[in-house]
Amino acid sequence: MVISVANDIITALLNGYSFFFGYTFSAGLAGFIYGWFLWRKERNWKNILIAVVLVTFIVNLGFGSLWIKMMQGKAWAAFMPIRIAKNAVSLPLNTIILVIILKLPVIDRLIKKFQF
Repeated sequence: MVISVANDIITALLNGYSFFFGYTFSAGLAGFIYGWFLWRKERNWKNILIAVVLVTFIVNLGFGSLWIKMMQGKAWAAFMPIRIAKNAVSLPLNTIILVIILKLPVIDRLIKKFQF
């Protein structure tokens, strides 16, 4: 969570992007959700899928859409169908990719080495 928030702030500062606290909050919340379901827990399909589903619905579709509405003032109907379609495709892809990455022996060793 801390790394996600720091990354969001540093990236905005270094690249000159406009800073909006809502996206920083979303980055931290996503990091918290992944940490809650994966830190010191079995990294199996169930935990990974639950984490990805929560991030997809709460952070991406929920808060992310709210931040777009607040910043751009667009009608929900203008951007929600595209966001729903994008997240419908990315949810299974994110789950599969995360399962594959977390099952790699080198990643497993790094997690065990640095997890306090």
